Amino acid sequence: MKTKNLLAPLLCISVLFSGGCKKDDKADNKADLLTAKSWKMTAYTEGGEDMLHDLYEECEIDNIETYVKGGVLRIDEGATKCYDEDPQVTEASWTLNGDNLIITSEELLLGLNVTITELNETTLKYSAKHPFTGETLVYTYTAQ
Repeated sequence: MKTKNLLAPLLCISVLFSGGCKKDDKADNKADLLTAKSWKMTAYTEGGEDMLHDLYEECEIDNIETYVKGGVLRIDEGATKCYDEDPQVTEASWTLNGDNLIITSEELLLGLNVTITELNETTLKYSAKHPFTGETLVYTYTAQ
């Protein structure tokens, strides 16, 4: 009888701890997916309208972004550079907090705080609100 009385609290404690681990596993899984491959922008919309080729030059569209564990984002200029004097690879910083991806770089004058809306082995999609118009901006990347 006493054994049954001890098993119930132990079972409850083990369930609590296993449930707490799942949340951490989810965050770790997201970071693992982000860092597993390199990414290339394949779509960009503003307010639902395709604007990729209107706002980005081909020398920007061929860039490859690699999220490295430890918070480094490497941006490779790809096959074509916009300016010959630009370095082939520049670096920025990234952090992941739940679905929020924050990318910063003083060198690139970049401060981006976006919400990941889709992340799997082949697709990275994140969105943000345009600071002036309030339209939803959606960036889609494909794994390379």
